[in-house]
Amino acid sequence: MTTHPEIQAEQAHVDRAYRRLDAMREQAKLIASDVIQRGKGGTHQARLERDVLVSTSARRLAQLSIGSEALVFGRIDNKEAEKYYIGRVAVSDEDQEPLVVDWRAPVAEPFYRATGGSPMGLVRRRHLMCRGPRVAGIEDELLDEPPEGSDLVLVGEAALMASLERARTGRMRDIVETIQAEQDEIIRAPLKGMVVVQGGPGTGKTAVALHRAAYLLYTHRKRLEKHGVLLIGPNPIFIRYIEQVLPSLGEESVRLTTPGTIFARVRPSREEPPEASLIKGDIRMSKVLAGAVAEMERPLRKDVIIWYENNGLKLSVGASRRMVQRTSRQTGTHNQKRARLEQLVLRHLFNEYKRENEQTSARRSLADPNQERKDLEEHVISDEGLRKAVDEMWPLLTAEELVEKLLSSKQLLSQASKGILSKEEVSRLVRPADGSWSTADVALLDEALSLLGPPPRQREAADEIEDPTEAWFIDQVLQDIPADPLMRSQITDRIRQMYRDEEQEREEEPLFREYGHVLVDEAQDLSPMQWRMIARRCPSRSMTIVGDLGQASEVWAATDWQQIISFLEPRDGASVKELTINYRTPQEIMEFAVPLLLAATPGLKPPQSVRSTEVPPTIIETDSASLNETAAKTAEAEKEILVEGRVAIIAPSGAVDEMRRTLGLVASPDLLEEDIAVLTLDEAKGLEFDGVVVVEPSRIAAEHPHGLRALYVAFTRTTRRLAIVHSEPLPQELDTTGLT
Repeated sequence: MTTHPEIQAEQAHVDRAYRRLDAMREQAKLIASDVIQRGKGGTHQARLERDVLVSTSARRLAQLSIGSEALVFGRIDNKEAEKYYIGRVAVSDEDQEPLVVDWRAPVAEPFYRATGGSPMGLVRRRHLMCRGPRVAGIEDELLDEPPEGSDLVLVGEAALMASLERARTGRMRDIVETIQAEQDEIIRAPLKGMVVVQGGPGTGKTAVALHRAAYLLYTHRKRLEKHGVLLIGPNPIFIRYIEQVLPSLGEESVRLTTPGTIFARVRPSREEPPEASLIKGDIRMSKVLAGAVAEMERPLRKDVIIWYENNGLKLSVGASRRMVQRTSRQTGTHNQKRARLEQLVLRHLFNEYKRENEQTSARRSLADPNQERKDLEEHVISDEGLRKAVDEMWPLLTAEELVEKLLSSKQLLSQASKGILSKEEVSRLVRPADGSWSTADVALLDEALSLLGPPPRQREAADEIEDPTEAWFIDQVLQDIPADPLMRSQITDRIRQMYRDEEQEREEEPLFREYGHVLVDEAQDLSPMQWRMIARRCPSRSMTIVGDLGQASEVWAATDWQQIISFLEPRDGASVKELTINYRTPQEIMEFAVPLLLAATPGLKPPQSVRSTEVPPTIIETDSASLNETAAKTAEAEKEILVEGRVAIIAPSGAVDEMRRTLGLVASPDLLEEDIAVLTLDEAKGLEFDGVVVVEPSRIAAEHPHGLRALYVAFTRTTRRLAIVHSEPLPQELDTTGLT
């Protein structure tokens, strides 16, 4: 490839593009530097302009920072003799003529989609194999004739295979240079509506989701930068694994989270038995939580007397019942409606006060009823007895308080779930109130927050206290104003009103952050309650959902994507796309793993592997006493064979800690930095390694509700080599004939 006759000409074009990229970066730096050198003074408008310029130039620098990755990786020649170079970012010459077209631009689409049978106006597609700024090789595809032979068409096969053979580093790389046609179709799908992607192991589901996020931000930047993009992955290790991909594509505005961390106020630490997780994920729990809130809205157990001006004003059980019933029928969240209940209570006490006065012989006229009522309210509002009575009728609650009360009280749980859960299910959910949470609890907390709303802020002599931020801002603006007392007073009033308006806007904001687009990875294992939590963040249902039904191994394993689609009720329709090509897992390992898939999910077609290493899996049998030592030695031997790259030991949950101690590792995202990482199956989901050692497959299968699918996940994490170490019999579905 290095002897291609046009390599010098292509190198000259790439050099020119790099010079212009450097110039564009310098220009962005100069703008930022010039603005910063102006200092912090100036008019308020000048300060706003400075902030805008600094933030804009910083964002532009981020977009232009491609690190050590190649700027240019392709060229397309169309029938009109036009040539376009395709790269990571758009670069123009001094006359604003394009030197490099951004890979997301419409003109670049044929680079990924064109085939000999459907050339999309192209006569040639050229792949430039660049190592940074140096052109190391050229691969040409002529598209003026239909291809012959195999139905499997790979775009830029040499570049793709070189990328697939590259050793893994512990961080996912982008695939912008080697996106294939079926992947590109999903990446460029419209923003509106829901796209569900079914893809087996190694088909690039995660890469497609990440590149789709970058594409949507490029194509719909105004809308999505305002509302944001959310990507939900299965666990923190996975988030760490993918976190560099979007920045490498010039996008840093996507929020990455997990089902366990989306509710920001808690971090799960409790291990949850599968039977409890199954119940907590059930859609019925939404009714149970609504029932728990209803149990908090109750009449007094006995009459309460509130004293005012020597009058004992009665708040009776019957009156409290009527007020609770009336308030419950109104719209709004529980905490919002507390203020309405308080007003009903105060109105009742005022009416009691009027009756008391009307019944005395020395009745005094209520000349100004409004003032009388205001006086009474100001007096009784701070009465401790009244506060306790209202708290008993309608307590202000946080989501954590409600869920803790519910799960730690068998009586409350039984009352709230009457006719919904069985006695056995209630018993499985009850636990001590110790302040710890499981991942399954997070969806319950989110549901509780949607029912409760945030507790109203306490208004001390509140409105009288000047906001320190507001005061600072007033002081800063007034520095620019002449010593005109009237003007200064008017400006002060205007700024204070601005703050009041902003406060009102905050109070009217949705309870949950709403995103313009949400992407969900490893979606096959999410529960209905988790889908409710995700749906609250995306009212438009503009979503990309990726997963593999064949790898669904948790208690809520999906069997059909239509179940999830119907549950989410997309407003603008939904389409199901399938990725059919396995780029990661060699053919020999897929042939070994596929019987597990077919046994666990009959009718699901495995993806077609594009690579063969001619290295079958290795089976090593040992005794239980030597299991950990044998697994560690096997992993070290695999690492020596691979030379570069990384090895993972996937072990049963109960064996992981001891094995990590043997290798001197700790359980944290830093495992991704280790040459040999020890992981549970749940931690390994979505990751890939050059070599994998699976320890005691039968025990791993026994730990998961859908054990054969769990093993299918474990065996397909590798890009090159697979070894199995066991002391217990292997699952009967595995064909080990001829393997050693």
